Amino acid sequence: MFTHKQRSIAVWLLALLLAAATAARADEPAAEAEEDDSVPAGLSYALEATASNHHVKGAWFTPDSSFDWSEGFARARVFYGFGKGAHVTAGGVVMRTQGTDYFGTQDENDGLLDQLALVVPNAGESGFGFTIGRQSFTLGDGFLIADGYYDHRAALWNIPLAFYDGVSANWTQGPHHATAFAFDVSPSFGDPGDPLEGFLAGGEFGWTPSEGNDLALGFVRMDETKTDRTPFAVTVRGSSTRGPWVIGGEFVFEGGSMGDVDLSGRGGHAEVVWTGEGRFKPTVKLQGFWFSGDDPATDTEDEGYDPWQFGWSDWSNWYVGDLLGSTVLTSSNMRTLLAQVGLTPREGTGFRVLAHRFDRVETEGDSPFAYEFDAVVDQELPHGLSAWVMGAYAMPLDAAKVEFGSENSMQLFAALSWKFSGKLAQ
Repeated sequence: MFTHKQRSIAVWLLALLLAAATAARADEPAAEAEEDDSVPAGLSYALEATASNHHVKGAWFTPDSSFDWSEGFARARVFYGFGKGAHVTAGGVVMRTQGTDYFGTQDENDGLLDQLALVVPNAGESGFGFTIGRQSFTLGDGFLIADGYYDHRAALWNIPLAFYDGVSANWTQGPHHATAFAFDVSPSFGDPGDPLEGFLAGGEFGWTPSEGNDLALGFVRMDETKTDRTPFAVTVRGSSTRGPWVIGGEFVFEGGSMGDVDLSGRGGHAEVVWTGEGRFKPTVKLQGFWFSGDDPATDTEDEGYDPWQFGWSDWSNWYVGDLLGSTVLTSSNMRTLLAQVGLTPREGTGFRVLAHRFDRVETEGDSPFAYEFDAVVDQELPHGLSAWVMGAYAMPLDAAKVEFGSENSMQLFAALSWKFSGKLAQ
């Protein structure tokens, strides 16, 4: 499991041991320290499990591409808090795919330790915090960096693994905040017989003058030693809240080397969200995405947007088009418009519809690519349970018919989740 990272993991384990010894010798006993609500002093735990069922017809807009499969995963976390939020944590995930999914995974099991870290959220009340080890990490809104592991064995649609191995730090002082990180590049992104090696590093500096208003400037660089790829990205992200309105966006400028060619991709998103009041608590979101495509007239430069390690946090964030984003891929050489309307007809029940229009940025012929329409129902249930049902329908346009096929795509997914956490007796 740690074949390619034994030396790195040894460093993390040593850091955990040193930190535990330091905390044990602290002048103020952990039991008397001010507790952090998220991780209390002492031993606590968190458990979760998800089971989902998937039906897809006409994947990649091609006939006879129908898939029916089920997925499931269970995750366990154990925390030992030293007080004031400082803690060590360890945990793992077991996964299962039953049937054959549209990635070609068939009847697969998997399991992995996906968390082993020391977390100090606010060292000495200084506003500075850090995490060392195998950890979850998201830079900003996750548009660039959020998923450090490429799921390839089981439960691929649910994306249960997203960890990074390395060090991250954060600092907050008044309205200013900063984040920095240095991680190993996971070998899961390369050929299992010839895994990738290298590092991923970067950070951002931000200003939050008031709640709901933020501006941040970030930088990310990757160095893959075996492939001579050294891409980097500069990102500007911001949001502003005025009453029921939220306006935001992020713009990414890419450079560096992709081996034999130079990278000069561009990408970003912009959105306007309105949230109403009343019985149904309506929300409306209009969002646009733009990912540059490679200009075929240039041989020494790649203008296509190179997706980084974005994560999933909500429908079409950031797998744009939850049917097409997982199959034909929509995060490069694509311009997308999204409209979403949401309602809450009763407490604990949510309903949303999403409409997408996709267009190719660089094509030899026509640029219209596809439409996708989604409908989602979320339902909270007693005893830590929740469920959702999602349906999607996608229609190919001229560019998609040339690249893939003319068959309409459809999917129907349903999932049931359970979460539970608690504190063990001292």
